[in-house]
Amino acid sequence: MSCRVLTRFKFRYVLLAILWLVPMVLLLRSLVLERHWQIISDQNTVISQLENKIAVQKRYIDRINEKIMLANNNDEVSEEAARWRLGLVKEGEYYYEF
Repeated sequence: MSCRVLTRFKFRYVLLAILWLVPMVLLLRSLVLERHWQIISDQNTVISQLENKIAVQKRYIDRINEKIMLANNNDEVSEEAARWRLGLVKEGEYYYEF
């Protein structure tokens, strides 16, 4: 009988420890994961802002290149400007886009 009492006694302590430990682990886990999601969200916001800035700069560069090509009044440059606007490439030319 004393062995049975001891087993029940141990069982109660183990059960109490589990009932205390599980909520603590879940609480800690939620706090840590929530913070990680916040960091990821902040980083995605920064990435989106930088991508928008890159797109604006690319459009600015395109306008500058077009003005440079139009400023030169010879036919070769005018043809190149027209092809560049349409995205066409002559044979032997290479078109680079960044």
